[in-house]
Amino acid sequence: WQLTNAVLPVMQKQKSGSLVFISSVAGYTAFPGLGAYSISKTALFGLSKVVASEQASFGVRCNVIAPGIIKTYFSEALWKEPKTADKILKNVPLQKFGEAEDIAGTAAFLCSDDSAYMTGESLAVTGGMVANRL
Repeated sequence: WQLTNAVLPVMQKQKSGSLVFISSVAGYTAFPGLGAYSISKTALFGLSKVVASEQASFGVRCNVIAPGIIKTYFSEALWKEPKTADKILKNVPLQKFGEAEDIAGTAAFLCSDDSAYMTGESLAVTGGMVANRL
């Protein structure tokens, strides 16, 4: 929220800009033991809708990426142990965990003119893992 407020005056002045928030599939569906995390990620969906609505007249867009399980230090407990990884991948049709580059490509798209008619949207990048959309 603070970073958004810091950059909005610049984007408003230039009459363009694209904000991309990184949420999580856990923002759509609660996962056991991740209550506070899920709440914070769900809040980003609401924040993006408000920012998109309030900033559209300034030419500023705001969208959200909701990654599935991406191979990072944060998610290491889910993919490092083969038995755990195999269990999780049963719910991922692409049968693999995402990489940071998968999210970077989506972010680049959302910041580009290719998504010029998108604002207030969320994109689930999950390898096909079910995400009950809000």
